[in-house]
Amino acid sequence: MKKLLYIFFALTACASLFAAITPTEAKKQLKEKFKSNVSVDQTLNDVVINNIPVGKTPPAGRGVLPRFAAYIIYIDEKSDLSEISESISNTAGKRRSRSGGTFLVDIIAGANKLLGRNNMNLREIRVSGTNISSRIDDGIPIFCWLAVNKFYKTDFTDRTKLRAQAKNTADWNKQMRKLEKKNFKEKTSTYIDSIICGYNKATKEYMVIGPAPEPIWLTEKEINELISDAFVLRF
Repeated sequence: MKKLLYIFFALTACASLFAAITPTEAKKQLKEKFKSNVSVDQTLNDVVINNIPVGKTPPAGRGVLPRFAAYIIYIDEKSDLSEISESISNTAGKRRSRSGGTFLVDIIAGANKLLGRNNMNLREIRVSGTNISSRIDDGIPIFCWLAVNKFYKTDFTDRTKLRAQAKNTADWNKQMRKLEKKNFKEKTSTYIDSIICGYNKATKEYMVIGPAPEPIWLTEKEINELISDAFVLRF
């Protein structure tokens, strides 16, 4: 009898241990996980999201470009990129952009069909004020499309290297305002998938992954000259 009781309580304990957590608990855990990825630089007080797997995701097919794949895997490392690609492809059907690619509206709609299973979705957001910084504080990056431009690999990359040598925000603000791009003469209909994953409140800059080989810092004004659309995770 004692042995049977022991087995009963052992099984009950195991069942309790592996019981599915509630949606509220799952959301709380996800928020904590995202926030744990945020760090603050001690020199310029940059707030940056770490651990975004750019360059570490396998090719997935139609609609799932490198930075979009990294964004999805950051949200949920168990996401099936091939399944998301198939959903995007089904959503888009035969519709293609002039360049032969997939329209952004179909990419977002296709991804949202699967993200919706976990009560998540990607919603449009404007790059202004605290819209972006409050999300980054929570460890949630912004997925966006930026116009292709020659400045990414030249002026912006060089400026980011110079920025790394700044001793404080006042010093950098003084330098950066002279280097900020005021006019973008190049007009294009070609955009590159990018991720905004850092900000500096004092200098009104954002760290961006995608347009250049290494992360670069752009001002809010510059981003708004270059941006087509931006989306953020809601859950």
